[in-house]
Amino acid sequence: EMLRGLARGRGAASRSGTRTACVPLRRFYTQPPLRDKLATVQNWWSSGLLDSSLPWPQQAALSAVLVIAPLPQFELAEFLAGSRGAYVSVSQLLYERRFEELSPLVSSNCLRAMEQAMLDLAGNTMRVVTDGVDFEESVQVKSAVLHWMHVLRAPTADSPDVEGTADDEEGAATGRGTDIQRDGQWVQLDVRFEVDESFELRDELTGQPVQSEGAGVRKQKSVWKFEGKLGSPDLAWRVISIY
Repeated sequence: EMLRGLARGRGAASRSGTRTACVPLRRFYTQPPLRDKLATVQNWWSSGLLDSSLPWPQQAALSAVLVIAPLPQFELAEFLAGSRGAYVSVSQLLYERRFEELSPLVSSNCLRAMEQAMLDLAGNTMRVVTDGVDFEESVQVKSAVLHWMHVLRAPTADSPDVEGTADDEEGAATGRGTDIQRDGQWVQLDVRFEVDESFELRDELTGQPVQSEGAGVRKQKSVWKFEGKLGSPDLAWRVISIY
């Protein structure tokens, strides 16, 4: 709603042919602490932490969301470093089909999609060879940048620390009476990964390597959506979806 309001202000300025309507917007962005947040976001861009592959209107929109959103302070570089480790860990559990250990790390919908992907692979009598594999070497994250951010009124339904009672749901909807808003802000952070993966596919019936197109190092590009509560003392991120 705030972004739509800013867009309306921009339109009003262009229609009037004056800069009068732009003055409040300029003052808005130069008032502390927004001025400090803007400087932080500009530093994130220059440090390569934000997705420069986005078209420039979306880059501007991402900057606005990061500046305006009422977020607790957080270290984006530290989060992205952690997301690199999460990519390797989740990939290892997936390829080794250790779904029970994956359950706390990903949403139920994401877990079902992962299980189906491995079932489809098995249906073609193929599996990813993981015996003796050094996952740090076989899954090399070349790039991890923030692609987008979503500010949530409440966590998604299968977040692990949500009771799901009627009182909690009402409080989450109104922003009153629960600790969902008091001790942090729920967000979803989308991270765009570029990864080199090198695994051997093997036919489970013959035990022979499968020679397929693109065998060897495969370049993977994907966006992972992480959900967590910024400002919480026990912050734990969870993968909600991969696209």
